[in-house]
Amino acid sequence: MAQRKLAILNRQGADIGSWSERKPGHYSAQVLIDKAEALRSEALTRHGHGDAEGAYVLLMRYTRFYELVRADKKVDPKSDSFKRFQRQFVAVLDFLESLKKQLTLQIEAEQASASTMG
Repeated sequence: MAQRKLAILNRQGADIGSWSERKPGHYSAQVLIDKAEALRSEALTRHGHGDAEGAYVLLMRYTRFYELVRADKKVDPKSDSFKRFQRQFVAVLDFLESLKKQLTLQIEAEQASASTMG
């Protein structure tokens, strides 16, 4: 059951709306990086307020924006902005792994609690 719940959260995290419908290069890399940063910031806020699921979904969306930036041929991979974005991406991946473990334990605990009550 925990895997099913995580799969649902992954699908929600993959949905970035119309942002993904545009061809690479439609939005400037900086616009995409700024949007990704806004998602990361909101995810950290949600996590701080105890919303691990919401934080997980937003960070998954952050990774989708990273993919969009990487697909843009105009992006200079040596630019300070992109290098900073890459470092943030690695930190987000680490945090996502930690959140995944936390959510798995949380979901399993909720299931155990529900089965003892039912």
